[in-house]
Amino acid sequence: MVMVQIDPRYEPWLKQGVFNAHLLLECGATYKVSLRALRFYFVRVALVRGSGKFVPTAAALGITPGSLRIIAKPVVLRPGEVALEPSAKVDAEQWATHLATEDATLKYREALFIWTRSLLLAAIDRAGGNRMAASRILRVHRNVLWRVPSSPEQTRQIGIGRQAKPAA
Repeated sequence: MVMVQIDPRYEPWLKQGVFNAHLLLECGATYKVSLRALRFYFVRVALVRGSGKFVPTAAALGITPGSLRIIAKPVVLRPGEVALEPSAKVDAEQWATHLATEDATLKYREALFIWTRSLLLAAIDRAGGNRMAASRILRVHRNVLWRVPSSPEQTRQIGIGRQAKPAA
């Protein structure tokens, strides 16, 4: 396995993130529902910090106000999705709040990178290096585990966190 060089400023968050990801996985959280909850809590804290103003908060996070409005809506489960257990919700909220308040300059894409990398690596670790078993834990396609991002820019390249396009 090739070791990837990670920007040193993300190291403390990634170490803490793997711990938090293990807590979420112990509660049976899936990748999709975990990311949706983490995004919601992160944006909610950022909005509180920004006095509820969408445009300045979106600019501070590096996203558009429209994306911020979509993410700020409460998490609605789709048919077949399992909700996070109450203890997992608390873990997700604490993790997202920590990232949103620890360093006010952290952008949304950087937080998404930390969550994604941490969840994927924690699942691989939990499965003893078996990526197929890790994909079953997270309930994602096995190819997702071969695309563990090594920088915030890669979350955009592989389409993590991309908003659905409106129907024409």
